[in-house]
Amino acid sequence: MKLLIRIAGLFLFLVLITGCGSNSTLESYLENHPEELQMIIDDAQEVIDQQGLDLTFNLEIYGSNTLIFNYTYGPDTEIFEGFAEMQAESLSEVGYAFEELAAELRETMEVDVVYIIVRYFDNEGNLLAEQTFAGQ
Repeated sequence: MKLLIRIAGLFLFLVLITGCGSNSTLESYLENHPEELQMIIDDAQEVIDQQGLDLTFNLEIYGSNTLIFNYTYGPDTEIFEGFAEMQAESLSEVGYAFEELAAELRETMEVDVVYIIVRYFDNEGNLLAEQTFAGQ
């Protein structure tokens, strides 16, 4: 289920950003189209809500070509011993999707590299897992 959420958010983003070749960076495109950034966030959260997960999502732009996907577990999610390791392993298993997205965005934007950072937090803001994916 979590894989479907991640993939849906990634492909939604890819659909929205394709065709933005007149902008030289992801940052400039999204700054010029804030409604699309909000739509990505809203749609990703809707998918999470439909799955009944106690999870929120937000998307940040860092620098000119780095996107940060933040997922935060809510207070109803039990963070048991080994949960962070399990989350990190799960993230590694779906990493190919983030790498493919970063590579596609790099080609679309015609830049040297695009980074996607994915982070998972508990409801107190403690980092559970983080991984960086590069499209080169």
